[in-house]
Amino acid sequence: MANHGYVKTKKQMSAKRIHEIISQLNDNVFQNLLDIVAENLDVAAARRNRPTWHIRIRNSPFLIRQCWLKTSRWFEIRHGAGGQFAWWVDAVITNDVAVAYDGLISDDGVGNKWAGKPGAFRTFRSYSEMFYGSNLPAAMMEFFIQRDIASLPPGFNPNGVPNAQPADIV
Repeated sequence: MANHGYVKTKKQMSAKRIHEIISQLNDNVFQNLLDIVAENLDVAAARRNRPTWHIRIRNSPFLIRQCWLKTSRWFEIRHGAGGQFAWWVDAVITNDVAVAYDGLISDDGVGNKWAGKPGAFRTFRSYSEMFYGSNLPAAMMEFFIQRDIASLPPGFNPNGVPNAQPADIV
């Protein structure tokens, strides 16, 4: 079953800027592992249809995420299955959109709202450490992280790309 995550803001979001954010994240954080297909990004098309992004892992037939601008102040991402890697993609995208637009993040599966944090979750490992939390014994947390690392796409470095710059989200 899928639920949705949201970024809502008082600022005007643009499809072009969100596309830049997602593309920069793919270059600087996701190690160019994602294929991103965008639709309806120009202003005329966006008036008729929602700007939408279809995201899949390169060389995979499976769509892992879909997101769109529901309104100029409401970004939405559909998530569900896909494992920790897909959940990490969600977290980084929604975080960076929220930071860029001073928005609040919420999710169908979580009862509260929160602000994005600049530079959060820049590596899969940092996301996993946050996800599993500090309440687990260190050995158990490392066991879960290593299990998730074993399921990552081939060639992906969970510790990030050496000398990579954070995405320009301002």
